[in-house]
Amino acid sequence: MGLVLDLKGEISVQVSSNSFNATQNFYETETDFCEHILDTAPINQDLTRKLDDETGFYQMTHLFSFNALNNSSVVLNGNSFYNLSIAGPLITVSEEENSVFTALALVNNTFNLITG
Repeated sequence: MGLVLDLKGEISVQVSSNSFNATQNFYETETDFCEHILDTAPINQDLTRKLDDETGFYQMTHLFSFNALNNSSVVLNGNSFYNLSIAGPLITVSEEENSVFTALALVNNTFNLITG
């Protein structure tokens, strides 16, 4: 799941001059966590809290997910990524089988303090 973008197929997208900072999603484990991913509840800053049956943290898997691309263009330019906690790669990209016309450009981005 891509938290910022989750796209597939034939696309043309440019993400430029953005700042992605301090992303972590908090959820209550007693309910469906999918309801809380997009919830506006405050982000819990206490990363040292004990995880038990009553509380927990949801970590995003990817910030950007581009899947089954075909004849596509993806540009990430001039973005800042700082203090991110993710469970997988920051960006995941896959093409359709036998696709050869997808262009991907990562240019002038800044990455600092990425944990997972």
